[in-house]
Amino acid sequence: MRRLATPCLAVAVTAAVAACGAHTRAPAAADRAAGDAAGGDTAAATADGGQDVRLTTADGVTIAATYWPGPAGDRGCVVMVHQLSSTRAEWAPFVARLRGRAHLMTIDLRGHGQSTAGPDGALSWKDFTTDDWAAADQDVTAATAWLSDHGADGDRCVLVGASIGSSVVLRWAASHGHVPGVALLSPGLGYRGLDTTAAAKAYPGLALVVRSEERGAEDAATFLERTWGDRVVMRVVPGTSHGVRTANDDPGVIDAVVDLVDRALQAR
Repeated sequence: MRRLATPCLAVAVTAAVAACGAHTRAPAAADRAAGDAAGGDTAAATADGGQDVRLTTADGVTIAATYWPGPAGDRGCVVMVHQLSSTRAEWAPFVARLRGRAHLMTIDLRGHGQSTAGPDGALSWKDFTTDDWAAADQDVTAATAWLSDHGADGDRCVLVGASIGSSVVLRWAASHGHVPGVALLSPGLGYRGLDTTAAAKAYPGLALVVRSEERGAEDAATFLERTWGDRVVMRVVPGTSHGVRTANDDPGVIDAVVDLVDRALQAR
């Protein structure tokens, strides 16, 4: 286990909130056709070079996502999953640093943001049961499948998650044995009923855990440190911020995520 020092402490979980770039144009017909072929359709280009797309999960939920292409000929990819009651926009500072390193995709989890259309009507995370949260792994599957259809190696994407998003990506990584790295910001062991203890024991890749000094954060981080040993980098952020907001207290969190992505992509 490798520890990273902050100006005040060392070891822990998280990021910063910001808005995505404004949309600048409607998509060309060719763009829409490419999206349709992958189970989604392109909605718009973004000011920072991305594309907003819509994905459809196996259980019929429409997932809003934004995609930024990677270097020509490089199949490395990163999928980022936000925290509870947030949207994919929270990853903007991370995307700004990661653009050009790999194929990138951020998604609105089901019941959040623009991902509220299900086969039986509107979805809201406020009404979710444990089974509804468990079904969110299909959101990640839809994202990685789309990336695979657009030049990336979706089965080997690095996964980045905050809070409930960290639970979703860890469980997905454990059931897909080729994931080379996960970055978990404010992870929990049973948040919203999503058990991650078995997933942590099964996950074989590199990891970053970022946590603050908020109540209960140390318990989850200690379990993950003991489980993963030298495969995990732990970062503790001063204060009690949660999820991506930890980057407000420690801007080095973004550097730590970029480092994990670089190491995992090289190792895949």
